[in-house]
Amino acid sequence: MNNTLKSGVILSTILVALAAYYFIWVYVPGGDVRIDGLGIEEVSGDNQPSENSTDNSGNTPVDYLSTAPVIPESRAVAVNEMAPDFSYYSIDGREVRLSDYIGNKNVILDFWATWCGPCMMELPALEEFYKTNSDRFEVIAVSSEARNSANSIASVVNQKGLTFPVIHDPSGGIGNLYPTRSIPYLVLINMDGTVRKMQIGYSPTVGEEILEEFGLNQNESESTVTDQGV
Repeated sequence: MNNTLKSGVILSTILVALAAYYFIWVYVPGGDVRIDGLGIEEVSGDNQPSENSTDNSGNTPVDYLSTAPVIPESRAVAVNEMAPDFSYYSIDGREVRLSDYIGNKNVILDFWATWCGPCMMELPALEEFYKTNSDRFEVIAVSSEARNSANSIASVVNQKGLTFPVIHDPSGGIGNLYPTRSIPYLVLINMDGTVRKMQIGYSPTVGEEILEEFGLNQNESESTVTDQGV
């Protein structure tokens, strides 16, 4: 009899846990759910990118969470190989296509996450690098966090004042093209589209290291900006 009672209690506990999991992670009335250190918060549709909102240019941003990345060729890449193309929308609804930058700029792909401490330190350093070197380099930050991290990602972008494109790809499709075991993870792509280097980890001098890798220096880059009248 005691065994039967114990089994019943265990079964009841499991059912309650499953029900709680469903309502927290699966059932999301009117929006996604964000869970952070302050508890559980429903993210309404008003807080997600809207198909009807417009920017200052009059263009209509796309609700990126309702789409998926366009990946013409799905393959993991290696150093010295051509970087596989992808097209998706930044968190503000603007299309970002890797091939649009090839031939015009070197590209830095930054794979990061909001829960990654070193990533949070690297983003401001990349922003400073981008401000000075955007004539030669494009920085594209990619997070593969779950859909319910949309608000957290947008908050980080706003708080850190990031001006380069930031992509939130819950499908993980872009990350699969450039696989890694750890983040932050940088993929350095030459202007001709070949992968120059892949590196894991944060360095406070990441901007200087990128310039050095490409055979440039800060003064040279700054003089180029001045010569162009920017």
